[in-house]
Amino acid sequence: MGGARLSLPPVPPVMVQGSSVTYTGQAARDVGSLLRLALRSLEQQSARSGVGVPERFELLLHAADAAAADMRTSTDVRESPVPASSEAGRWVGVDEAARLFGVGHRQARRIVEQAGGEKTTKGWRIKSTALRVEYELRRSA
Repeated sequence: MGGARLSLPPVPPVMVQGSSVTYTGQAARDVGSLLRLALRSLEQQSARSGVGVPERFELLLHAADAAAADMRTSTDVRESPVPASSEAGRWVGVDEAARLFGVGHRQARRIVEQAGGEKTTKGWRIKSTALRVEYELRRSA
């Protein structure tokens, strides 16, 4: 059976699966670099206009840098897609969202749904980092 070898399609740098986005290591580094350039440009514009750069942009850059750093291995960056962070892998429920936002269960469920959470047979859940970003975005708005 010495037939032709099966060739696998190349791994895309970014994959969307439901409400999750998975990057290859190199894609995460590239996203961080692009965000850094964009933030620098916004800072220069804001210095001229006197309008500050929204904090959410800095939070986004920090999250991208953390994801890229978490994917580094002894050979620099993994080529296959991996979760952005071990913290990103932790799921939390509506109860934790309610505590974080200081709201009731019903409002916390709405927040989790709007922030990209998913409904399971046990209720709504969301990645802890996604919930934290939603909290920071709403706090800075």
